[in-house]
Amino acid sequence: DEIIKQIASLSGKYKEVLILYYYQEMNTKEISDVLNISINTVKSRLLRGKKALQSKLEIGGKLE
Repeated sequence: DEIIKQIASLSGKYKEVLILYYYQEMNTKEISDVLNISINTVKSRLLRGKKALQSKLEIGGKLE
C-alpha cells in the first residue's frame, strides 16, 4: 500500500505518532503516555506528520 510506504519514509517522530494514532487507534493522551511526551507535542507531530504525508502523496500523484 502506497500510504504505508510513505508513512514508513517519514521522520521517526512523525511516523510513530501516525502509526499509534491511525493503526493502533490510540488517542492523544495514550500516545503522550506511551512516548512520554506532552499532549501538545503529540498534536503537533500528528499535524506535521499528516502534512508531510499529504505532500509526499501529492508529489507522487496519489492524491488529486
